[in-house]
Amino acid sequence: MYLNPYIFTIPVYKDMPTETVLPSESSPINYLSSLTVNKGTLSPAFNKETLLYNVEVENEISAITISGEKEDTLSKVNGFGTYVLTSGENTITVRVTSETGITRDYVINVFRKLNADA
Repeated sequence: MYLNPYIFTIPVYKDMPTETVLPSESSPINYLSSLTVNKGTLSPAFNKETLLYNVEVENEISAITISGEKEDTLSKVNGFGTYVLTSGENTITVRVTSETGITRDYVINVFRKLNADA
């Protein structure tokens, strides 16, 4: 048995909140695990950390479909679907929003070759 009392210090800081808040249990993950186009090829090849891609298609291709998979089932994706292409450059953005609301944009520049008859 100890005969000496325990002495300890509780720090008090200026402007401390009156209540404590636990860290959020929501997922911050906002990555895609895959990204594909049905016409042409992504350049560079897909990497979840790479945010800018290029695709070149022939003039006969009038539409392109963008699809993929999200890394976290709790995140939301906006931008998958079919897009009508104009001649020249077309910019498509796929936005992944984590459960915590943090967004990540994958940008795909689709270049539709100009009509040879023009």
